Amino acid sequence: MPHLAAMANMSIAQLERYFRKVFHLTPRQVPLKTRLDAATALLVTHEKVTDLAALCGYTDHSAFTRQFKATVGLTPTEYRALLRTHHVAAHPATHGAAKLSM
Repeated sequence: MPHLAAMANMSIAQLERYFRKVFHLTPRQVPLKTRLDAATALLVTHEKVTDLAALCGYTDHSAFTRQFKATVGLTPTEYRALLRTHHVAAHPATHGAAKLSM
């Protein structure tokens, strides 16, 4: 933060206020949001949650799971199940549902 503030010729407090005004996030929240956005996108894959955590910069998958749940309201596994349920409901023919013939 001190380096960013110096580059912007602002105090740390000014930089934080500006970030909040423009991005609706604090500078500390930006990397967290970026990681969780990446994780959310990757949860449609079949990768293990522990592998996804590592891909998103977490060294501890339990910390990733706690942060994901605190932010999203569901664990990564619950979120993935919800995505799959929604996908199956939206596209039943692609998931073994019988096709109707007329």
